[in-house]
Amino acid sequence: MNSVALKREHVAVGLPKYRPAVSIIQSFDQKIDLKRNLDYKLKIALEKAERELMANYPANLVIPVIKKLRHLSGLKYDAEKKGVAIYVSTAVEKIFYLDINVEDKIIIDESFEIRDLAHSKKLSIRYLVLILHAASFKMYLCRSSVFTLVKTEATERVSDATVNNGKQASDQFLHRADKEVSILVKAYSLPVFVMGPKRPLQRFKHLTKCGQSIVQYIYGSYLNKKTIHIYKVLKPHLACCENEQNGICGRVPPD
Repeated sequence: MNSVALKREHVAVGLPKYRPAVSIIQSFDQKIDLKRNLDYKLKIALEKAERELMANYPANLVIPVIKKLRHLSGLKYDAEKKGVAIYVSTAVEKIFYLDINVEDKIIIDESFEIRDLAHSKKLSIRYLVLILHAASFKMYLCRSSVFTLVKTEATERVSDATVNNGKQASDQFLHRADKEVSILVKAYSLPVFVMGPKRPLQRFKHLTKCGQSIVQYIYGSYLNKKTIHIYKVLKPHLACCENEQNGICGRVPPD
C-alpha cells in the first residue's frame, strides 16, 4: 500500500480505542474540488457524523466529540495529496493527509486503523487485453475502465460466420499475436485477458508462451466492440486481476 502521510509523522498502526469515535475519509478531486467545494463536502460529512453519534450514543459521551468535530473547519487543502482522513474521539484528534485514492466514507467506531483506508481505497486495476479474431487482433493496456490501444494487426478479412463454422486462424498469425503479448508482459508485468471466438482462442491457448500471465479466456466476438462494452464483460473477472497484482490469483482455462 502507498504511504499514508500524517503531519510530521507516519502512521503504521491503529490509534488507541476511545468510545465514541468518528473517522471521516474525504477524497480530494484535483480536477474539480476547489477549496470552497471541499469545505462544503466536509461540512455535510460532519453534520452526518453528528446525527449518527446522537442516534447511537448517550449525549454526555457525544457532546465532547461533536465539539471537536465543529472545530475542524478550514482544513488545509494540499493539491499534491489525494485525500484526508480525520479521527476524533473524546481524547484524541488526528488529521491524516493521504497519498492514495479513497472513497468518501464516515466510520462511527471505537478506533481508526489503516485497514479502514484499505477498505476505502478506490479500485484501480491495471491489466492487458488481447482481442483476437481469425485474422485480426488488438492489444490494449488498461487501467480499470480506461483502455489504451497499443497494437492492432490484420491480414485478410474473415467474417464471424466463417470463424464459427470452423476456419482457424493460421499458426503464423497467432504466433505474431503471442509475440506482442510477450513483449507487453515483459514491459509491464501485468495479467492478461484473451477474448475472441472459441476456435482461435483454443488454438492460441495451445501455442502461447505466455500462459502463466493469462488470467482468463473469454469467448465471443469483441474485435469491433466499443471498449465500454468490453469492460462490462471483463468487470466480473477483475477481482481476480486485482489479486493477481498481489500474487494470489489462479488461472481459469477455457472449457
